[in-house]
Amino acid sequence: MPNASRIIAAPASPGTHLREPWASALDDHVVVFWSVTALLVGLIAAAGVTLAVVGRRRWRPVKPGHATRRDMRKTLSPRRARATAVWTRGDLTTQQRKAADLTEVAVPLHRGPNHQLLVTSLENPTGVIAPTRSGKSRTDLIHKVLAAPGALYASTTKPDLAEWAMLARTRRPNAGPVLLCDATGTVNWPARVRWSPITGCHDPSVALRRAETLIEASSLDLRETGGNDKVFRGRASIVLQAYLLAAALHQRTVTDLVSWAITKPADQEPVELLSTRYPDFAYNLRSEIGMVAETSDAVWMSVRRALEPFMNPAIRAFATPPPGEELDIRDFLLRKGSMFVIAGEHQAPQARPVLTALGEQLITTGQDLALEQDRRRLEPAASMIFDELFDGTPVPRLPGLLADTSGRGVLIHWSAQSRSQLDELYGEHGRRQLIDNTLTLTAFDSIKDDKTLEWLSTLAGHHRRKTYQQHSDGWLGAGRTATGAEDALTYRPGAIRTLDKGRVLIIHANLRPILGRTVDVSQRPDWDQLSADVDTIRSGTAQITTDGYTYQRAQQLRTAAAIGGL
Repeated sequence: MPNASRIIAAPASPGTHLREPWASALDDHVVVFWSVTALLVGLIAAAGVTLAVVGRRRWRPVKPGHATRRDMRKTLSPRRARATAVWTRGDLTTQQRKAADLTEVAVPLHRGPNHQLLVTSLENPTGVIAPTRSGKSRTDLIHKVLAAPGALYASTTKPDLAEWAMLARTRRPNAGPVLLCDATGTVNWPARVRWSPITGCHDPSVALRRAETLIEASSLDLRETGGNDKVFRGRASIVLQAYLLAAALHQRTVTDLVSWAITKPADQEPVELLSTRYPDFAYNLRSEIGMVAETSDAVWMSVRRALEPFMNPAIRAFATPPPGEELDIRDFLLRKGSMFVIAGEHQAPQARPVLTALGEQLITTGQDLALEQDRRRLEPAASMIFDELFDGTPVPRLPGLLADTSGRGVLIHWSAQSRSQLDELYGEHGRRQLIDNTLTLTAFDSIKDDKTLEWLSTLAGHHRRKTYQQHSDGWLGAGRTATGAEDALTYRPGAIRTLDKGRVLIIHANLRPILGRTVDVSQRPDWDQLSADVDTIRSGTAQITTDGYTYQRAQQLRTAAAIGGL
Protein backbone atom coordinates (compact mmCIF):
# COMPACT_ATOMS: atom_id res chain seq x y z
CA MET A 1 0.00 0.00 0.00
CA PRO A 2 2.79 2.56 0.70
CA ASN A 3 4.31 1.86 -2.72
CA ALA A 4 0.90 2.21 -4.36
CA SER A 5 0.39 5.62 -2.81
CA ARG A 6 3.87 6.73 -3.94
CA ILE A 7 3.18 5.57 -7.51
CA ILE A 8 -0.09 7.52 -7.55
CA ALA A 9 1.69 10.58 -6.12
CA ALA A 10 4.20 10.58 -9.00
CA PRO A 11 2.27 9.44 -12.09
CA ALA A 12 4.89 10.76 -14.52
CA SER A 13 7.65 8.64 -12.92
CA PRO A 14 5.99 5.70 -11.15
CA GLY A 15 9.27 3.84 -10.56
CA THR A 16 10.98 6.60 -8.56
CA HIS A 17 10.44 5.01 -5.15
CA LEU A 18 10.77 1.37 -6.23
CA ARG A 19 13.78 -0.90 -6.30
CA GLU A 20 15.34 -2.35 -9.40
CA PRO A 21 14.38 -3.92 -11.72
CA TRP A 22 10.87 -2.43 -11.19
CA ALA A 23 12.00 1.20 -11.14
CA SER A 24 13.57 1.30 -14.60
CA ALA A 25 10.92 -1.03 -16.06
CA LEU A 26 8.06 1.25 -15.01
CA ASP A 27 9.86 4.47 -15.97
CA ASP A 28 10.58 3.09 -19.44
CA HIS A 29 6.92 2.05 -20.02
CA VAL A 30 4.84 4.69 -18.27
CA VAL A 31 2.06 4.77 -20.87
CA VAL A 32 1.75 0.99 -20.99
CA PHE A 33 1.73 0.77 -17.20
CA TRP A 34 -1.06 3.28 -16.75
CA SER A 35 -3.08 1.81 -19.63
CA VAL A 36 -2.94 -1.66 -18.11
CA THR A 37 -3.72 -0.26 -14.67
CA ALA A 38 -6.76 1.63 -15.99
CA LEU A 39 -8.00 -1.48 -17.78
CA LEU A 40 -7.69 -3.63 -14.66
CA VAL A 41 -9.40 -1.03 -12.49
CA GLY A 42 -12.22 -0.76 -15.05
CA LEU A 43 -12.67 -4.53 -15.18
CA ILE A 44 -12.76 -4.80 -11.40
CA ALA A 45 -15.27 -1.95 -11.17
CA ALA A 46 -17.48 -3.49 -13.86
CA ALA A 47 -17.39 -6.86 -12.12
CA GLY A 48 -18.28 -5.21 -8.84
CA VAL A 49 -21.21 -3.33 -10.34
CA THR A 50 -22.46 -6.48 -12.09
CA LEU A 51 -22.31 -8.50 -8.89
CA ALA A 52 -24.07 -5.71 -7.01
CA VAL A 53 -26.89 -5.51 -9.58
CA VAL A 54 -27.34 -9.28 -9.72
CA GLY A 55 -27.22 -9.52 -5.95
CA ARG A 56 -29.74 -6.73 -5.52
CA ARG A 57 -32.12 -8.33 -8.01
CA ARG A 58 -31.85 -11.72 -6.39
CA TRP A 59 -31.67 -10.96 -2.69
CA ARG A 60 -33.34 -7.61 -2.14
CA PRO A 61 -36.32 -7.93 0.22
CA VAL A 62 -39.85 -7.95 -1.18
CA LYS A 63 -42.34 -5.28 -0.24
CA PRO A 64 -44.46 -5.87 2.87
CA GLY A 65 -47.54 -7.98 2.24
CA HIS A 66 -46.08 -9.73 -0.82
CA ALA A 67 -45.05 -13.34 -1.41
CA THR A 68 -41.48 -14.00 -0.35
CA ARG A 69 -38.75 -15.43 -2.56
CA ARG A 70 -39.06 -18.67 -0.62
CA ASP A 71 -42.81 -18.81 -1.32
CA MET A 72 -42.21 -18.34 -5.04
CA ARG A 73 -39.44 -20.95 -5.14
CA LYS A 74 -41.69 -23.51 -3.42
CA THR A 75 -44.69 -22.89 -5.67
CA LEU A 76 -43.91 -21.13 -8.96
CA SER A 77 -40.34 -22.10 -9.80
CA PRO A 78 -39.13 -24.30 -12.68
CA ARG A 79 -37.84 -26.78 -10.11
CA ARG A 80 -41.31 -27.12 -8.60
CA ALA A 81 -42.86 -27.56 -12.05
CA ARG A 82 -40.46 -30.41 -12.83
CA ALA A 83 -41.36 -32.03 -9.51
CA THR A 84 -45.08 -31.95 -10.37
CA ALA A 85 -44.31 -33.44 -13.79
CA VAL A 86 -44.17 -36.83 -12.04
CA TRP A 87 -47.98 -36.89 -12.33
CA THR A 88 -48.67 -34.23 -15.00
CA ARG A 89 -46.24 -35.85 -17.46
CA GLY A 90 -46.40 -39.48 -16.46
CA ASP A 91 -45.66 -40.39 -20.08
CA LEU A 92 -42.04 -39.27 -19.57
CA THR A 93 -39.34 -41.15 -17.69
CA THR A 94 -37.45 -39.53 -14.82
CA GLN A 95 -34.50 -38.70 -17.08
CA GLN A 96 -36.78 -37.33 -19.78
CA ARG A 97 -38.52 -35.06 -17.28
CA LYS A 98 -35.18 -33.71 -16.07
CA ALA A 99 -33.89 -33.12 -19.60
CA ALA A 100 -37.15 -31.87 -21.14
CA ASP A 101 -37.54 -28.28 -22.21
CA LEU A 102 -39.34 -26.28 -19.53
CA THR A 103 -42.32 -25.72 -21.84
CA GLU A 104 -42.95 -29.49 -21.82
CA VAL A 105 -43.59 -29.55 -18.06
CA ALA A 106 -44.80 -26.04 -17.14
CA VAL A 107 -47.00 -23.10 -18.12
CA PRO A 108 -45.13 -19.77 -18.38
CA LEU A 109 -46.37 -16.90 -16.24
CA HIS A 110 -44.37 -13.68 -15.87
CA ARG A 111 -41.11 -12.65 -14.26
CA GLY A 112 -41.03 -12.16 -10.52
CA PRO A 113 -40.26 -8.88 -8.75
CA ASN A 114 -36.54 -9.74 -8.87
CA HIS A 115 -36.73 -10.84 -12.54
CA GLN A 116 -36.86 -14.54 -11.61
CA LEU A 117 -38.75 -16.86 -13.96
CA LEU A 118 -42.22 -17.81 -12.73
CA VAL A 119 -44.05 -20.86 -14.07
CA THR A 120 -46.93 -23.00 -12.92
CA SER A 121 -47.55 -26.71 -13.36
CA LEU A 122 -49.62 -28.37 -16.09
CA GLU A 123 -52.59 -28.77 -13.75
CA ASN A 124 -53.26 -25.13 -12.91
CA PRO A 125 -55.81 -23.12 -14.93
CA THR A 126 -55.08 -19.40 -15.21
CA GLY A 127 -57.14 -16.26 -15.73
CA VAL A 128 -56.33 -12.70 -16.77
CA ILE A 129 -58.22 -9.50 -15.92
CA ALA A 130 -57.07 -6.83 -18.35
CA PRO A 131 -58.78 -3.89 -20.08
CA THR A 132 -58.58 -3.50 -23.82
CA ARG A 133 -55.20 -2.44 -25.24
CA SER A 134 -53.41 -3.53 -22.08
CA GLY A 135 -51.00 -5.81 -23.94
CA LYS A 136 -52.17 -9.13 -22.52
CA SER A 137 -51.85 -10.85 -25.90
CA ARG A 138 -48.25 -9.66 -26.33
CA THR A 139 -47.13 -10.28 -22.78
CA ASP A 140 -49.22 -13.16 -21.47
CA LEU A 141 -51.28 -15.25 -23.88
CA ILE A 142 -48.65 -15.54 -26.63
CA HIS A 143 -46.22 -17.24 -24.25
CA LYS A 144 -48.88 -19.79 -23.26
CA VAL A 145 -49.78 -20.41 -26.91
CA LEU A 146 -46.18 -21.02 -27.97
CA ALA A 147 -45.39 -23.16 -24.93
CA ALA A 148 -48.46 -25.44 -25.05
CA PRO A 149 -46.94 -28.95 -24.91
CA GLY A 150 -49.89 -30.84 -26.40
CA ALA A 151 -52.96 -29.99 -28.44
CA LEU A 152 -53.90 -26.30 -28.54
CA TYR A 153 -57.16 -24.41 -29.04
CA ALA A 154 -56.87 -20.60 -29.05
CA SER A 155 -59.92 -18.38 -29.48
CA THR A 156 -59.28 -14.66 -29.92
CA THR A 157 -60.85 -11.53 -31.37
CA LYS A 158 -57.75 -10.32 -33.22
CA PRO A 159 -55.39 -12.08 -35.66
CA ASP A 160 -52.13 -11.27 -33.85
CA LEU A 161 -51.93 -14.47 -31.76
CA ALA A 162 -52.49 -16.62 -34.84
CA GLU A 163 -49.99 -14.72 -36.99
CA TRP A 164 -47.27 -14.95 -34.35
CA ALA A 165 -47.79 -18.59 -33.47
CA MET A 166 -49.17 -20.69 -36.35
CA LEU A 167 -45.88 -21.33 -38.16
CA ALA A 168 -44.07 -21.73 -34.84
CA ARG A 169 -46.51 -24.48 -33.88
CA THR A 170 -45.75 -26.34 -37.12
CA ARG A 171 -42.05 -26.44 -36.15
CA ARG A 172 -42.60 -28.32 -32.90
CA PRO A 173 -41.24 -31.89 -32.75
CA ASN A 174 -43.85 -34.31 -34.11
CA ALA A 175 -46.18 -31.37 -34.71
CA GLY A 176 -49.83 -32.04 -35.35
CA PRO A 177 -51.97 -30.13 -37.86
CA VAL A 178 -52.28 -26.36 -37.44
CA LEU A 179 -55.77 -25.24 -38.45
CA LEU A 180 -57.51 -21.88 -38.69
CA CYS A 181 -61.11 -20.71 -38.41
CA ASP A 182 -61.12 -17.02 -39.32
CA ALA A 183 -64.48 -15.25 -39.29
CA THR A 184 -62.74 -11.96 -40.16
CA GLY A 185 -61.28 -13.28 -43.43
CA THR A 186 -58.02 -11.40 -42.81
CA VAL A 187 -55.50 -14.21 -42.28
CA ASN A 188 -54.10 -16.16 -45.22
CA TRP A 189 -53.68 -19.79 -44.13
CA PRO A 190 -54.24 -22.87 -46.33
CA ALA A 191 -55.58 -25.22 -43.64
CA ARG A 192 -59.12 -24.35 -42.56
CA VAL A 193 -61.46 -25.87 -39.98
CA ARG A 194 -64.85 -27.19 -41.05
CA TRP A 195 -67.21 -28.65 -38.45
CA SER A 196 -70.92 -29.30 -38.19
CA PRO A 197 -72.72 -28.71 -34.88
CA ILE A 198 -74.84 -31.76 -35.72
CA THR A 199 -71.83 -34.06 -35.31
CA GLY A 200 -72.24 -36.39 -32.33
CA CYS A 201 -75.86 -35.41 -31.69
CA HIS A 202 -77.15 -38.95 -32.27
CA ASP A 203 -76.58 -39.15 -28.49
CA PRO A 204 -79.47 -37.27 -26.80
CA SER A 205 -77.21 -35.98 -24.01
CA VAL A 206 -74.78 -34.51 -26.53
CA ALA A 207 -77.70 -33.03 -28.48
CA LEU A 208 -79.02 -31.33 -25.33
CA ARG A 209 -75.62 -29.94 -24.38
CA ARG A 210 -75.10 -28.65 -27.92
CA ALA A 211 -78.58 -27.10 -27.98
CA GLU A 212 -78.06 -25.34 -24.65
CA THR A 213 -74.73 -23.94 -25.83
CA LEU A 214 -76.20 -22.62 -29.08
CA ILE A 215 -79.20 -21.06 -27.31
CA GLU A 216 -77.19 -19.45 -24.50
CA ALA A 217 -74.42 -18.13 -26.75
CA SER A 218 -76.90 -16.62 -29.21
CA SER A 219 -78.86 -14.81 -26.49
CA LEU A 220 -75.87 -13.42 -24.59
CA ASP A 221 -76.62 -9.76 -25.39
CA LEU A 222 -80.37 -10.12 -24.82
CA ARG A 223 -80.98 -12.45 -21.94
CA GLU A 224 -81.88 -11.70 -18.37
CA THR A 225 -80.73 -13.77 -15.42
CA GLY A 226 -84.17 -14.99 -14.50
CA GLY A 227 -87.88 -14.66 -15.16
CA ASN A 228 -89.77 -15.88 -18.21
CA ASP A 229 -86.82 -15.33 -20.52
CA LYS A 230 -84.89 -18.09 -18.77
CA VAL A 231 -87.90 -20.41 -19.00
CA PHE A 232 -88.29 -19.73 -22.72
CA ARG A 233 -84.60 -20.43 -23.32
CA GLY A 234 -84.96 -23.73 -21.50
CA ARG A 235 -87.89 -24.76 -23.69
CA ALA A 236 -86.03 -23.58 -26.79
CA SER A 237 -83.14 -25.88 -25.83
CA ILE A 238 -85.53 -28.84 -25.76
CA VAL A 239 -86.82 -27.97 -29.23
CA LEU A 240 -83.33 -27.55 -30.64
CA GLN A 241 -82.23 -30.79 -28.99
CA ALA A 242 -84.96 -32.61 -30.91
CA TYR A 243 -83.92 -30.92 -34.17
CA LEU A 244 -80.25 -31.85 -33.68
CA LEU A 245 -81.14 -35.41 -32.72
CA ALA A 246 -83.34 -35.87 -35.79
CA ALA A 247 -80.72 -34.34 -38.08
CA ALA A 248 -77.93 -36.54 -36.70
CA LEU A 249 -79.95 -39.75 -36.97
CA HIS A 250 -80.99 -39.11 -40.58
CA GLN A 251 -77.85 -37.45 -42.02
CA ARG A 252 -79.39 -34.01 -42.40
CA THR A 253 -77.45 -30.72 -42.49
CA VAL A 254 -77.69 -27.27 -40.94
CA THR A 255 -79.68 -26.25 -44.01
CA ASP A 256 -82.42 -28.60 -42.83
CA LEU A 257 -82.24 -27.16 -39.31
CA VAL A 258 -82.81 -23.66 -40.67
CA SER A 259 -85.64 -24.84 -42.90
CA TRP A 260 -87.41 -26.58 -40.01
CA ALA A 261 -87.12 -23.50 -37.78
CA ILE A 262 -88.30 -20.82 -40.21
CA THR A 263 -91.18 -22.70 -41.85
CA LYS A 264 -94.65 -21.36 -41.05
CA PRO A 265 -96.54 -23.30 -39.82
CA ALA A 266 -93.78 -25.30 -38.15
CA ASP A 267 -92.44 -28.20 -40.18
CA GLN A 268 -93.56 -31.62 -38.90
CA GLU A 269 -90.71 -33.52 -40.57
CA PRO A 270 -88.43 -33.70 -37.47
CA VAL A 271 -91.39 -35.11 -35.50
CA GLU A 272 -91.79 -37.88 -38.07
CA LEU A 273 -88.04 -38.58 -38.10
CA LEU A 274 -88.00 -39.05 -34.32
CA SER A 275 -91.26 -40.97 -33.94
CA THR A 276 -89.75 -44.43 -34.48
CA ARG A 277 -86.61 -44.39 -32.31
CA TYR A 278 -87.43 -41.59 -29.88
CA PRO A 279 -91.23 -41.29 -29.57
CA ASP A 280 -91.00 -39.26 -26.36
CA PHE A 281 -88.89 -36.59 -28.07
CA ALA A 282 -91.30 -36.61 -31.01
CA TYR A 283 -94.30 -36.14 -28.71
CA ASN A 284 -92.59 -33.31 -26.84
CA LEU A 285 -91.64 -31.54 -30.07
CA ARG A 286 -95.20 -31.92 -31.41
CA SER A 287 -96.49 -30.33 -28.21
CA GLU A 288 -94.20 -27.32 -28.62
CA ILE A 289 -95.22 -26.94 -32.25
CA GLY A 290 -98.88 -27.02 -31.24
CA MET A 291 -98.63 -24.35 -28.55
CA VAL A 292 -100.65 -21.17 -29.03
CA ALA A 293 -98.73 -18.28 -30.57
CA GLU A 294 -98.78 -16.17 -27.39
CA THR A 295 -96.84 -18.89 -25.59
CA SER A 296 -94.66 -20.31 -28.34
CA ASP A 297 -93.42 -17.15 -30.06
CA ALA A 298 -90.70 -16.47 -27.49
CA VAL A 299 -89.55 -20.11 -27.64
CA TRP A 300 -89.32 -20.17 -31.42
CA MET A 301 -87.61 -16.78 -31.44
CA SER A 302 -84.80 -18.27 -29.32
CA VAL A 303 -84.56 -21.28 -31.65
CA ARG A 304 -84.38 -19.10 -34.75
CA ARG A 305 -81.84 -16.80 -33.13
CA ALA A 306 -79.58 -19.79 -32.45
CA LEU A 307 -79.89 -21.01 -36.04
CA GLU A 308 -79.78 -17.58 -37.69
CA PRO A 309 -75.95 -17.66 -38.17
CA PHE A 310 -76.36 -20.57 -40.59
CA MET A 311 -78.20 -18.27 -42.99
CA ASN A 312 -74.83 -16.60 -43.56
CA PRO A 313 -73.25 -18.39 -46.56
CA ALA A 314 -69.76 -18.36 -45.01
CA ILE A 315 -70.92 -19.85 -41.71
CA ARG A 316 -73.15 -22.35 -43.51
CA ALA A 317 -70.16 -23.48 -45.60
CA PHE A 318 -68.08 -23.84 -42.41
CA ALA A 319 -70.82 -25.97 -40.81
CA THR A 320 -71.49 -28.11 -43.91
CA PRO A 321 -68.22 -29.91 -44.60
CA PRO A 322 -68.07 -32.39 -47.50
CA PRO A 323 -67.55 -36.04 -46.56
CA GLY A 324 -64.00 -36.62 -45.33
CA GLU A 325 -63.24 -32.94 -44.68
CA GLU A 326 -64.93 -32.49 -41.30
CA LEU A 327 -62.75 -31.95 -38.25
CA ASP A 328 -62.25 -35.15 -36.27
CA ILE A 329 -61.83 -33.73 -32.78
CA ARG A 330 -60.57 -36.95 -31.19
CA ASP A 331 -57.94 -37.40 -33.88
CA PHE A 332 -57.02 -33.71 -33.64
CA LEU A 333 -56.37 -33.98 -29.89
CA LEU A 334 -54.42 -37.23 -30.17
CA ARG A 335 -52.22 -35.77 -32.92
CA LYS A 336 -51.51 -32.72 -30.71
CA GLY A 337 -52.91 -30.34 -33.30
CA SER A 338 -53.29 -26.57 -32.95
CA MET A 339 -56.45 -24.62 -33.79
CA PHE A 340 -56.82 -20.85 -33.93
CA VAL A 341 -60.30 -19.31 -33.97
CA ILE A 342 -60.63 -15.60 -34.83
CA ALA A 343 -63.93 -13.75 -34.48
CA GLY A 344 -63.64 -9.96 -34.46
CA GLU A 345 -66.00 -7.51 -32.78
CA HIS A 346 -68.28 -7.29 -35.81
CA GLN A 347 -68.24 -11.01 -36.65
CA ALA A 348 -68.46 -12.40 -33.10
CA PRO A 349 -72.21 -11.92 -32.46
CA GLN A 350 -73.17 -13.85 -35.59
CA ALA A 351 -70.50 -16.54 -35.43
CA ARG A 352 -70.54 -16.85 -31.63
CA PRO A 353 -73.04 -19.72 -31.23
CA VAL A 354 -71.37 -22.22 -33.54
CA LEU A 355 -67.81 -21.26 -32.54
CA THR A 356 -68.73 -21.52 -28.87
CA ALA A 357 -70.21 -24.96 -29.49
CA LEU A 358 -66.97 -25.99 -31.19
CA GLY A 359 -64.87 -24.77 -28.26
CA GLU A 360 -67.03 -26.60 -25.73
CA GLN A 361 -66.93 -29.79 -27.80
CA LEU A 362 -63.13 -29.71 -27.78
CA ILE A 363 -63.14 -29.46 -23.99
CA THR A 364 -65.67 -32.24 -23.41
CA THR A 365 -64.03 -34.52 -25.97
CA GLY A 366 -60.72 -33.98 -24.19
CA GLN A 367 -62.34 -34.94 -20.89
CA ASP A 368 -63.82 -38.12 -22.36
CA LEU A 369 -60.59 -39.00 -24.14
CA ALA A 370 -58.63 -38.62 -20.91
CA LEU A 371 -60.66 -41.39 -19.28
CA GLU A 372 -59.48 -43.78 -21.99
CA GLN A 373 -55.80 -43.21 -21.15
CA ASP A 374 -53.81 -45.38 -18.75
CA ARG A 375 -53.39 -42.58 -16.20
CA ARG A 376 -56.82 -41.06 -16.86
CA ARG A 377 -55.42 -37.79 -18.20
CA LEU A 378 -54.17 -36.40 -21.50
CA GLU A 379 -50.37 -36.40 -21.62
CA PRO A 380 -49.14 -33.90 -22.51
CA ALA A 381 -52.01 -31.66 -21.46
CA ALA A 382 -54.23 -30.02 -24.07
CA SER A 383 -54.35 -26.22 -23.70
CA MET A 384 -57.61 -24.31 -24.25
CA ILE A 385 -57.13 -20.54 -24.44
CA PHE A 386 -60.15 -18.23 -24.44
CA ASP A 387 -59.08 -14.65 -25.09
CA GLU A 388 -61.78 -12.02 -24.46
CA LEU A 389 -64.13 -14.58 -22.96
CA PHE A 390 -67.15 -12.26 -23.11
CA ASP A 391 -66.75 -11.13 -26.72
CA GLY A 392 -65.28 -14.28 -28.27
CA THR A 393 -66.48 -17.79 -27.41
CA PRO A 394 -68.32 -17.60 -24.05
CA VAL A 395 -68.70 -21.30 -23.21
CA PRO A 396 -71.77 -21.35 -20.91
CA ARG A 397 -70.60 -24.25 -18.71
CA LEU A 398 -66.99 -23.09 -18.38
CA PRO A 399 -67.08 -22.42 -14.59
CA GLY A 400 -68.18 -26.00 -13.93
CA LEU A 401 -65.89 -27.52 -16.54
CA LEU A 402 -62.89 -25.76 -15.02
CA ALA A 403 -63.19 -27.78 -11.82
CA ASP A 404 -62.73 -31.10 -13.62
CA THR A 405 -60.66 -30.42 -16.72
CA SER A 406 -57.25 -29.65 -15.22
CA GLY A 407 -57.18 -32.98 -13.40
CA ARG A 408 -57.74 -34.73 -16.74
CA GLY A 409 -55.02 -32.91 -18.64
CA VAL A 410 -57.27 -30.32 -20.30
CA LEU A 411 -55.84 -26.99 -19.19
CA ILE A 412 -57.97 -23.85 -19.58
CA HIS A 413 -56.63 -20.28 -19.70
CA TRP A 414 -59.06 -17.37 -20.06
CA SER A 415 -59.10 -13.59 -20.10
CA ALA A 416 -61.77 -10.93 -19.51
CA GLN A 417 -61.78 -7.17 -19.25
CA SER A 418 -63.45 -6.89 -15.84
CA ARG A 419 -65.37 -8.70 -13.15
CA SER A 420 -68.60 -7.13 -14.39
CA GLN A 421 -68.17 -8.95 -17.72
CA LEU A 422 -67.98 -12.25 -15.86
CA ASP A 423 -71.06 -11.33 -13.81
CA GLU A 424 -73.00 -10.56 -16.97
CA LEU A 425 -71.80 -13.74 -18.64
CA TYR A 426 -72.23 -16.27 -15.83
CA GLY A 427 -74.11 -14.46 -13.06
CA GLU A 428 -72.64 -13.91 -9.61
CA HIS A 429 -72.66 -17.59 -8.69
CA GLY A 430 -71.01 -18.65 -11.95
CA ARG A 431 -68.40 -15.91 -11.70
CA ARG A 432 -67.47 -16.98 -8.17
CA GLN A 433 -67.18 -20.58 -9.32
CA LEU A 434 -64.98 -19.54 -12.25
CA ILE A 435 -62.65 -17.50 -10.03
CA ASP A 436 -62.50 -20.14 -7.30
CA ASN A 437 -61.52 -22.79 -9.84
CA THR A 438 -58.86 -20.56 -11.44
CA LEU A 439 -55.68 -21.14 -9.47
CA THR A 440 -53.63 -18.27 -10.91
CA LEU A 441 -55.15 -14.84 -11.59
CA THR A 442 -53.23 -11.99 -13.22
CA ALA A 443 -54.44 -8.37 -13.18
CA PHE A 444 -53.05 -5.72 -15.54
CA ASP A 445 -52.90 -1.96 -15.05
CA SER A 446 -55.47 0.64 -16.19
CA ILE A 447 -58.55 -1.22 -14.91
CA LYS A 448 -61.25 1.39 -14.27
CA ASP A 449 -64.22 -0.66 -13.09
CA ASP A 450 -64.55 0.23 -9.40
CA LYS A 451 -66.00 -3.13 -8.36
CA THR A 452 -63.17 -4.98 -10.10
CA LEU A 453 -60.56 -2.80 -8.38
CA GLU A 454 -62.16 -3.24 -4.94
CA TRP A 455 -62.42 -6.99 -5.49
CA LEU A 456 -58.75 -7.27 -6.50
CA SER A 457 -57.76 -5.15 -3.52
CA THR A 458 -59.63 -7.56 -1.24
CA LEU A 459 -57.93 -10.56 -2.85
CA ALA A 460 -54.52 -8.94 -2.33
CA GLY A 461 -55.23 -8.87 1.41
CA HIS A 462 -53.74 -6.92 4.30
CA HIS A 463 -50.41 -6.77 6.08
CA ARG A 464 -49.18 -5.43 9.41
CA ARG A 465 -47.10 -2.29 9.31
CA LYS A 466 -45.35 -0.32 12.01
CA THR A 467 -46.57 3.13 12.96
CA TYR A 468 -44.60 5.93 14.59
CA GLN A 469 -46.11 8.85 16.48
CA GLN A 470 -44.12 11.86 17.66
CA HIS A 471 -45.49 13.78 20.66
CA SER A 472 -44.15 17.18 21.64
CA ASP A 473 -44.56 18.95 25.01
CA GLY A 474 -43.85 22.34 23.57
CA TRP A 475 -41.06 24.29 21.96
CA LEU A 476 -38.49 23.33 24.56
CA GLY A 477 -39.99 19.99 25.59
CA ALA A 478 -38.10 16.71 25.19
CA GLY A 479 -40.89 15.04 23.20
CA ARG A 480 -41.82 11.37 23.03
CA THR A 481 -42.00 8.75 20.28
CA ALA A 482 -44.59 5.96 20.35
CA THR A 483 -44.49 2.91 18.08
CA GLY A 484 -47.30 0.55 17.21
CA ALA A 485 -48.74 -1.64 14.45
CA GLU A 486 -51.83 -1.54 12.27
CA ASP A 487 -53.48 -3.47 9.46
CA ALA A 488 -53.06 -1.89 6.02
CA LEU A 489 -54.28 -2.86 2.57
CA THR A 490 -51.44 -4.29 0.53
CA TYR A 491 -52.99 -2.65 -2.54
CA ARG A 492 -55.58 0.08 -2.44
CA PRO A 493 -57.99 -0.01 -5.41
CA GLY A 494 -56.42 3.06 -6.97
CA ALA A 495 -52.94 1.57 -6.68
CA ILE A 496 -53.97 -1.36 -8.87
CA ARG A 497 -55.28 0.97 -11.57
CA THR A 498 -52.02 2.92 -11.56
CA LEU A 499 -49.61 -0.01 -11.72
CA ASP A 500 -46.59 0.83 -13.85
CA LYS A 501 -46.64 -0.39 -17.43
CA GLY A 502 -44.92 -3.73 -17.58
CA ARG A 503 -46.02 -4.68 -14.05
CA VAL A 504 -48.87 -7.06 -13.19
CA LEU A 505 -50.48 -8.27 -10.00
CA ILE A 506 -50.33 -12.06 -9.72
CA ILE A 507 -52.61 -13.83 -7.24
CA HIS A 508 -51.82 -17.53 -7.00
CA ALA A 509 -53.57 -20.06 -4.76
CA ASN A 510 -52.88 -19.19 -1.10
CA LEU A 511 -49.79 -17.05 -1.72
CA ARG A 512 -49.65 -13.38 -0.91
CA PRO A 513 -49.77 -11.21 -4.05
CA ILE A 514 -46.78 -11.00 -6.39
CA LEU A 515 -45.89 -7.82 -8.27
CA GLY A 516 -44.68 -9.42 -11.49
CA ARG A 517 -42.89 -8.10 -14.56
CA THR A 518 -44.18 -8.79 -18.05
CA VAL A 519 -42.05 -9.96 -20.97
CA ASP A 520 -43.17 -8.60 -24.33
CA VAL A 521 -43.20 -10.95 -27.31
CA SER A 522 -40.55 -8.75 -28.95
CA GLN A 523 -38.19 -9.56 -26.06
CA ARG A 524 -38.30 -13.30 -26.71
CA PRO A 525 -35.10 -14.92 -28.03
CA ASP A 526 -37.05 -16.19 -31.05
CA TRP A 527 -38.63 -12.83 -31.89
CA ASP A 528 -36.79 -12.45 -35.20
CA GLN A 529 -38.22 -15.78 -36.36
CA LEU A 530 -41.73 -14.92 -35.13
CA SER A 531 -41.60 -11.56 -36.88
CA ALA A 532 -40.52 -13.26 -40.10
CA ASP A 533 -43.40 -15.72 -39.67
CA VAL A 534 -45.88 -12.83 -39.57
CA ASP A 535 -44.50 -11.47 -42.84
CA THR A 536 -44.70 -14.93 -44.43
CA ILE A 537 -48.33 -15.44 -43.42
CA ARG A 538 -49.39 -11.96 -44.53
CA SER A 539 -47.72 -12.44 -47.90
CA GLY A 540 -49.56 -15.74 -48.42
CA THR A 541 -46.35 -17.72 -48.96
CA ALA A 542 -46.56 -20.10 -45.99
CA GLN A 543 -45.48 -23.57 -47.15
CA ILE A 544 -48.37 -25.41 -45.52
CA THR A 545 -50.62 -28.17 -46.87
CA THR A 546 -54.40 -27.97 -46.71
CA ASP A 547 -54.20 -30.50 -43.87
CA GLY A 548 -52.19 -28.08 -41.72
CA TYR A 549 -48.70 -29.61 -41.98
CA THR A 550 -45.44 -28.35 -43.40
CA TYR A 551 -44.53 -30.11 -46.64
CA GLN A 552 -41.68 -31.93 -44.89
CA ARG A 553 -43.91 -33.12 -42.06
CA ALA A 554 -46.61 -34.21 -44.52
CA GLN A 555 -44.04 -36.28 -46.41
CA GLN A 556 -42.90 -37.91 -43.15
CA LEU A 557 -46.48 -38.88 -42.33
CA ARG A 558 -47.07 -40.30 -45.82
CA THR A 559 -43.87 -42.34 -45.57
CA ALA A 560 -44.82 -43.64 -42.12
CA ALA A 561 -48.30 -44.56 -43.37
CA ALA A 562 -46.84 -46.38 -46.37
CA ILE A 563 -44.47 -48.37 -44.17
CA GLY A 564 -47.30 -49.20 -41.78
CA GLY A 565 -49.44 -50.43 -44.65
CA LEU A 566 -46.83 -52.87 -45.96
